[in-house]
Amino acid sequence: MTQRDILAAAACIGGATAARAQDCMAVMAQDPQLSGFVGALQRTGQADLLRQVGPFTVLAPTNDAGGRVPINIHDDLFGSAAMDDIDPVRAPAVLDAQIADGRHPASGAQDREQTIFRTRNSNELIVRRDEDGR
Repeated sequence: MTQRDILAAAACIGGATAARAQDCMAVMAQDPQLSGFVGALQRTGQADLLRQVGPFTVLAPTNDAGGRVPINIHDDLFGSAAMDDIDPVRAPAVLDAQIADGRHPASGAQDREQTIFRTRNSNELIVRRDEDGR
């Protein structure tokens, strides 16, 4: 996933103040570039989690980024045809790799060489600064 894909998708941080009460699914559903990811969340039941009070940080891949995943992972999430079943174990696990409990805004990593946090599938996500500062 490129930096552009991550930035376009944004980190959806739910559980905001009452004045801005809006769940992550509502925010992502407004962006047509995230329709594939939103659909996968709905098909696996993961959307229910993101409608709850957070905070959550979601690294939502754009449709373009989702189209570049290996075919076996793509088929697990979306099926090989519109009405295909998805893999009931692997699909939620793949999606959980895109979700972290808590608030992890990009601004928190700006002054650091690296930031580490865990995704919902217990993977460690390491965000490192490139030599060019990105």
